[in-house]
Order: sequence, then C-alpha cells, then structure tokens
Amino acid sequence: MKNITSLFISALLMITGAFAFNPTAKTVSKDKKTAVSQRINTLIGNPTHLLNGANQSVMISYDVDANNVMHIKDVSTSNAELKEYITKRLNGKKFKNVQLADMQGVVKVHFVTRKEQKLYLQY
Repeated sequence: MKNITSLFISALLMITGAFAFNPTAKTVSKDKKTAVSQRINTLIGNPTHLLNGANQSVMISYDVDANNVMHIKDVSTSNAELKEYITKRLNGKKFKNVQLADMQGVVKVHFVTRKEQKLYLQY
C-alpha cells in the first residue's frame, strides 16, 4: 500500500511538473516583440533636431510580412517632420536574425531632449 501511494504521488508530481515547465507562445511572442522594439530603437536613434525642444512620445503601428520585412501602418504624432523621419527610417527594413513573419504590433517610443545638461554627483 505504501508503494502504491508513493508511486501515485511521484506520478502526480511528474505530471504537474510537465505542465509547469512547458514554454508557452506568450514567452516566444514577448521575445519577438523585444527584438522588434530593439531594432526600432536602433534604426530611429535620437533625432533631437526634429523635437523642437520638447519631449515627445510616438506610437508606431507596424506589420511584418512573410519575407520578414517591416511595413509601417501608422505613426501617431503631431510633429509631421518626425512622422516622416520615422516612416523613412523604418518602412521596408528587413529583419535578418529573427524570424518575425506575419507579426503585427504597436510600439511606444519616448524622445527626450535635454536643454540643460547638469552634472549630478552622488556621495
């Protein structure tokens, strides 16, 4: 009786462990979104000359087609020059190292200008 109980408990632990350690699609999707965000950040850079001395936030809506090419659907900003700059920098760019076929999403990018650069010392 003791062997049957211990066998049942060990089988139960193995079954629940299999469910707990199974990777899900959300994890993969999060990695892909992180790759897209990093790529967008690298391609855009920090166009301080277009910010007109103010901090701005931009929402970029995109699609990635079957050939791993990014297509910009919309750039939400009131600054027309910044919108054109972002669209030119991102539209038609191909992802080489990550397979992102048939993916779509939205990325929020914050641009920060620094009028005064101060040195803060911490002791």
